[in-house]
Amino acid sequence: MMGLIALASATRANAFPTFYGDQDAFHAAGTIDQVTDFSEFAAGTYQFVDDPYIDGDLSITSGDNNVVIAQGSAPFFPVHNALLSNNGGYIEVEFDPDAHYDLFSLKAGTFQGPFGTTLYMRLNNGQEFSSSLYAYPISEGFKFQGYQADPGTWFTGFTLVRDSQSTGLALAEVELGHTSAAPEPAAWALMIVGFGGAGSALRRRRRLASAAP
Repeated sequence: MMGLIALASATRANAFPTFYGDQDAFHAAGTIDQVTDFSEFAAGTYQFVDDPYIDGDLSITSGDNNVVIAQGSAPFFPVHNALLSNNGGYIEVEFDPDAHYDLFSLKAGTFQGPFGTTLYMRLNNGQEFSSSLYAYPISEGFKFQGYQADPGTWFTGFTLVRDSQSTGLALAEVELGHTSAAPEPAAWALMIVGFGGAGSALRRRRRLASAAP
């Protein structure tokens, strides 16, 4: 029995997070609890903001200064408000680890592009996964990607790194959420113990019944 408990609670290497290329399918996977989309900034503006930029359960830092460039503003005329890494080569986002977000998505772009970008995702168990993101120029649109962590794990943040040194990065939206409740490893261990105990009790009853005159 102790072997079963150890097996159920042991740390394992998780599979690559489930990928969603369609935002509606991503939303159907659970509940979205926070959306950061920089909509508080007026159209046609270009302004420096705090670095880190903090909104609810996430904070964002970049390779240089955080700048929000709003829809329709020069010089890049984005189709949606976005936070830019002003001449910086990365955008780093941290989530509140106590919130246990096992769903997150982003919409990202580049100043001029399209250029390749690498996304690095971090989990609470210390694992990191990377994925390529072919980002559009922000005057044309933003690339959506959504991810779902394995049961019992959750995301603690991500980093976008540009593959080309000739353009900057832009982040238009981050969504954070939770999938439908699923048993975590400790819960699985208790369930296994319970099943084992129920099985033992059933076997004892059968033995007693067969031994009765």
